[in-house]
Amino acid sequence: HLWLGLRRKKERYHLPFSGFLLVVSAYWFVAETFSRDLLFGDAVLWHRKLEYNLLFFIVPLFLLFLSRFGQGKGEKVARITILVAAALSLVSLPSGIQVVRICGWIWQIGFLAVSPYLAYLAYRQLLRPFPYARLMTLAVLLLLVSAIHDILVSLSILHSMRISSYSLAFLVLGLILLLGDQLVQATNRSEKLLSHTTRLNLEMLKKNIHPHFLANSLNSAVELVHEDPNRAEKLLLALVEEMRSTIELSEQTLCPLETEIQLCRNHVEVMSLRMEKDITLEVLGTLDTEIPPLILLTIVENGITHGFRTRKEGSFTINVRKFKDEVFIAVENDGEPPKPESSRDSHSSQRPAVGTGTRYIHSRLQELCAEWHMFQEVRPSGFRVLLQYRLSPDR
Repeated sequence: HLWLGLRRKKERYHLPFSGFLLVVSAYWFVAETFSRDLLFGDAVLWHRKLEYNLLFFIVPLFLLFLSRFGQGKGEKVARITILVAAALSLVSLPSGIQVVRICGWIWQIGFLAVSPYLAYLAYRQLLRPFPYARLMTLAVLLLLVSAIHDILVSLSILHSMRISSYSLAFLVLGLILLLGDQLVQATNRSEKLLSHTTRLNLEMLKKNIHPHFLANSLNSAVELVHEDPNRAEKLLLALVEEMRSTIELSEQTLCPLETEIQLCRNHVEVMSLRMEKDITLEVLGTLDTEIPPLILLTIVENGITHGFRTRKEGSFTINVRKFKDEVFIAVENDGEPPKPESSRDSHSSQRPAVGTGTRYIHSRLQELCAEWHMFQEVRPSGFRVLLQYRLSPDR
């Protein structure tokens, strides 16, 4: 989980959970084994100090894990308990045995006071429709009951053996089962999404090197060889460059926006030469960012197909704005207005059937964007697409 916490920064609960496991393991080793004789010898005071200081941080780390596993609910309380544990630790470490015991009593009384909240938080955060969630909740409640029992024993209110160490083992087992199942499900979702994206990549690649597209482009070049050799040469060079760039970008997860823009320029040039139209492409704003490959090419290609069937000239404008890690891209042209029913919002609950290009864009954004993403087409006249996304922090 420590490794997962460093690799998967979006899943913020891995680090506190790994810290909780480390502290629990160290506390069990110090308090329940022969470590006193092996490591501390006659230094009984330091043995007690270490035992108490490890105990202080078990509940705060568990609270922090619960809050982050529940998407931030209760994290303020967890941070307060960490500060209290740190204060008790700073007071007890340089002090004598009496002060250490007083700090221990403060912790015990505080634990008794917040135990109802711990039970409530565990119930709210863990009792979800996940496999092993009920087992996990039962383990937390069992640990709370046994910890309260042990505190009452240490305060001489009850007279029996301590049992919290045994219930702690059930808690750790429940946590491992719960998070292990979460990890397996996340891996399965990732593999499924990767397979879906790979299939769409192949569809997009076949679409961009479709025999009809190549045949029409080459036929246009053959016709231009006799009429306008320079124009034919430009068409062939632009076509080769577009094919090369498309194949290279189809193998990448992300690409520089400038590279994607250049691919769009190549496609506009190919279509302008082939269709004998005067189509221009203007870019505004910053290019210092990354984008899932072939997204803008798909948008520009659709714009040419649907916007310039009868018109002999027109223009595209790509406007890019970046605020911190959020990117806004507007692609529009002054071509023929599409039919009203073709206007759609990707977040609308009632969508018309979408083609390979739109499905590819949605899949890429879903795979690479953190927290949320939006793809929206707005077409009051001509062709306009608004693209807004935030890349994952680990990308």
